[in-house]
Formats: sequence, C-alpha cells, structure tokens
Amino acid sequence: MNRKQQAYRNAGIYMGAFFLLLLLLRLDVRAIGADGTNVGLSHLNGAVHFITRSHPWIYAFTQLLGWVALVVAASFILLAVGVLIKKRTLRSLRGIACLFPVYALMIPFAFFFNVFTVNCGPAFFRGETHPSNSFPSMTTVFCLVVFGTAMMEWHRLFREYKELLAKLETAGLVLIGLSLVVRVLAGMNWFTDILAAVLLSLSLINLYKGLCIRVVRVSSKGEE
Repeated sequence: MNRKQQAYRNAGIYMGAFFLLLLLLRLDVRAIGADGTNVGLSHLNGAVHFITRSHPWIYAFTQLLGWVALVVAASFILLAVGVLIKKRTLRSLRGIACLFPVYALMIPFAFFFNVFTVNCGPAFFRGETHPSNSFPSMTTVFCLVVFGTAMMEWHRLFREYKELLAKLETAGLVLIGLSLVVRVLAGMNWFTDILAAVLLSLSLINLYKGLCIRVVRVSSKGEE
C-alpha cells in the first residue's frame, strides 16, 4: 500500500469512526441539555460539562481562532487566484489546488447538521431563546482542517526556509492545540461534539493528504 492509498484508507477509517459516534449518540439519551433538550451519551457528556461548566467569554476566544483560520484559508485562496491569473494554471501549486475540494466538503456537513439536530448545546448563546445545534462543532472542524492542511502546505512552500518553516509549524501546532483545549473549556459544546469534530477533521485532512500525493509510475513502486 503506497502513501496515497494509506491516506485515503485513514480518511475512511476516521469517517467511519465519525458515523459510529453518530450512531452511539442514540444511546443513553437524557434531557440534560439547555431548555430540557435530549443529549446522547448523556452520562459522559454530563460528566465533562460538570467539570468545565459554560464560559461564554472563553467561547468568544474560540470564535477569534475561527477568524484566524479564515485569514489563513483566505491567504491560500488569494495566492491561488494570483497564480491562476498570471500563469492560467495551478499546476505549480498542486497542494493549494487540493485545498479547494477539502474546504468545500465542510459546507454540506455544516448544512446537514444545521438542519438535522443531533445534539443541542448545553447552554444558550447570548440573545437566543433556544439552544443551537452543536454536533459536530463546525468551528472546531474549520480550525483543525485549515490549520492542519496549512502545516502541510507551508512545508511545501517554505521547505528551503528552515527558520521560517519552524516558526510556522510551531504556530500551527499552538493554534490546533488552542482550538481543541479552549473549545472544550468553553463548555458551549458537549464533549462528543468536539470529539466528532476531531474525527471529521482527521478524515478531511487525510483526504487532502491523499489528493496531494502524486504517484509516479517509474517501477512497481514509486511516489513523489
């Protein structure tokens, strides 16, 4: 199995784990959510929420991380547009071209789970009269996918600039860690909402990795 096949296999495994978690949320359902909404795997989610509670001010920081991710994604899009205008092809930016379908795949997931409620959040957002859908945490998905794929793309773009690359990779790891830890501590999503976001993100990141790898048929083996 070559690296491309391995990446696609990993993407399938993580996606399968995501849907398995979705099925498990049909178990242990209790009305522990805000406004008495039902929550799956309620003992697990309730135990974690009892520790973290809800902190809207921390949640506001997680939204800021979402804006940082948006800036990173926009930088790749603008770079691609500039190269496309100049050269009329993205052949030299294969990695960035592969970002577009992965970014686009987040849209149907966000739409579907906004329409079909799995879990509502444990607390009300400001100005709301009914808790919002919180499964999966799509802000977390967006941050993890953007930062995770950006780290791989930075490695391609700046591999000759070791010091800059090291700083970018450190920044990427910090942003990924903050996106997870701060989101859990905010307590505006259930633990399984965050876990689902991680599984979905890992699936999309591995899909991106598979799309980027170009198999070179020089012999029975061979990859770029």
